[in-house]
Amino acid sequence: MPLALNAIARILAQGGNRTGAMIDFYYWPTPDGWKIAIALEEMNLPYTTRLVNIGKGGQFNPDFLKISPYNRMSAIVDHDGPDGAPLTLFESGAILQ
Repeated sequence: MPLALNAIARILAQGGNRTGAMIDFYYWPTPDGWKIAIALEEMNLPYTTRLVNIGKGGQFNPDFLKISPYNRMSAIVDHDGPDGAPLTLFESGAILQ
């Protein structure tokens, strides 16, 4: 199965969880969300998908705003960042870089 389809199938079937996940992936099925899901799959990185329902305003939840202060999707938290501190990135372009 092509990697993009594999990413989509795994997220839909298993919630995007991998053993030993170091990355929390805050996701909703939008084009930008799919870009990050596919990139994480292609890089074979361990991640856990955290759904943020933007239809119900989940992007305005105070806990999510600590990760993405401008309520932008998608977002990731890499728990193995520089010097062992968590690294937070939001917006698909920044994450892909």
